[in-house]
Amino acid sequence: MMRVWAVVCFSILIVGCASPEAEYLASVVGYATQGPVRKEIGSSKEERSLASGESIWLYRYTGTTIFGPGKWCHAYELRFDAQKVLRQWNDVYC
Repeated sequence: MMRVWAVVCFSILIVGCASPEAEYLASVVGYATQGPVRKEIGSSKEERSLASGESIWLYRYTGTTIFGPGKWCHAYELRFDAQKVLRQWNDVYC
């Protein structure tokens, strides 16, 4: 029973904690341009330019778990319009 409570509490803790990157991105959608975004969260792992003038940036963070063997991966996909303004971002677990 104690093990079940530990898993439940840990799950709530993980779900309830947004990363600093996610909090920043949520607060600047619609007005931040590429320069300030890069300055705040660093260079992306991959950047693609679309024919429309839009661009997509991919950030990927990986590491090892502290509770047993295993690895984790977390990614953000950012979409900038032709004026280089952040219009959308997706929080993706990979």
